[in-house]
Amino acid sequence: MRGFVYAGRLDKETVMRLIEDFFKGEDAFCISQSLVSYKPEERLPSEIRFKGQVFSRKGEIRWEEEDEKYLVILLSESEFTALPHELTSIDGIWDTEETKIYLTPPNAPHVSPKFDKYPAQTGDTVPKLAVSVYYQEGIATFVSPRRFEE
Repeated sequence: MRGFVYAGRLDKETVMRLIEDFFKGEDAFCISQSLVSYKPEERLPSEIRFKGQVFSRKGEIRWEEEDEKYLVILLSESEFTALPHELTSIDGIWDTEETKIYLTPPNAPHVSPKFDKYPAQTGDTVPKLAVSVYYQEGIATFVSPRRFEE
C-alpha cells in the first residue's frame, strides 16, 4: 500500500488543532511522554507534552519539542492537502505493510511501566499492536502504530 509522510515545525496551538482535526470522529490512542512517564491511553491528549504521539486506523502524528516549537511527523496511507502550511510532504516513494507486534504484559517482572494495562485490554489477555511499517526505497524507516487488537 502507498504511504504518505509529512513533517514540519509547528507551534503548540497548531499541533493541538492538527490532532483534533485529523482524528475527528476516530477511535484514537495517545501516548504522552515525559522524562518519567510513558502511558498509552484511549483518547486524544488534553495537552501537548514534551514528546508524544496519537494514532488510529487513519494514521499517526508524532511530536517532540525543540526550541519552543514542535517537530511533527504525520504518517498515513491517505494523501492530505488540508494541512498546516508548515507541514510538507517528505519526497520519495513510501510503501507500507501492516503487521502485528506482540506486547509485553505490563505486570511482567522485567517491566515496570506507569500503567496497569494497555488500552483495549480485557482481563489478563495482552492485546497485540497493529502497526504500519513505512519503507522508503525498500528500507524500513518508520513503525507506526494503528490500533490494539485482541
